[in-house]
Amino acid sequence: MPWESGFHWIAYYNDGTNLDQRTGYTYADIDRSRMEAFGLYDEERPLVMVDFRDSPKDPDIGPRRLIWRKRSMIRSDGVGVSVHLVGWQRTVAGRNVQAICYINGDGTIIMGDQWMESRPLVHPVEPLLEFE
Repeated sequence: MPWESGFHWIAYYNDGTNLDQRTGYTYADIDRSRMEAFGLYDEERPLVMVDFRDSPKDPDIGPRRLIWRKRSMIRSDGVGVSVHLVGWQRTVAGRNVQAICYINGDGTIIMGDQWMESRPLVHPVEPLLEFE
């Protein structure tokens, strides 16, 4: 999703470079094989940073894979609301395990896990493409 204003992400690579959404890159452009960290920012202020420098020694624990989504809806009173989901998922003993931060439009962060079916905007995170 192209950057328009407010929150934006930056992917940090193991060679010291980064990919900044504000310069026109999309989520699909992120090179996950080189990514060391992923940050969500409010202008220049970091909101959430996720560390991907992870190499599990246990063969039953897979590497962390990035999760980022922006979900939006219009409330019944006509006000638009959105939430960013930032975190990781990995396979552990054959099961998908997730750790997700839910960032509201005002910058409030809720640390969660899998998903909450009963809450709008926080439904299951399903892989978008083969890179996830």
